[in-house]
Amino acid sequence: MVEGGWDAQQVVVRVARCSDRSDIAGLVEQFTADAIVEAGGRTVQGRDGIFEFFGGANATPSETERTKHVVTNTLVEVDGAALVATSYWQVLRSWGTANWGRYVDRFEHDGDRWLIAHRSVVVDGSVARPDVPKA
Repeated sequence: MVEGGWDAQQVVVRVARCSDRSDIAGLVEQFTADAIVEAGGRTVQGRDGIFEFFGGANATPSETERTKHVVTNTLVEVDGAALVATSYWQVLRSWGTANWGRYVDRFEHDGDRWLIAHRSVVVDGSVARPDVPKA
């Protein structure tokens, strides 16, 4: 395995778990101070921008995970002093699979740990939430 690859993979998983728990503060800690996230046609930069993008102060951490991010097939490669990880993901909701795609993460080492400096979220497919059945 690529040196630092395990650590990078754990950051990818930690972001998913924090998202599932609406622990946005914990999620943001996995990114560099000036990180960029590209998702859903939007680009945000910096921890404050990422915090707001993922719900900000309206997101209340919970131990009840109603959403599950499943992350698989993470491939980590070296790119100079950085690592690049590509992962497949899918989001499961109570009604089924909501969407799926790929994360492409560029990691930088801050002296102590690997952090995401750039995340591109590629949505390969999605399913609209079904209508609530009528009584």
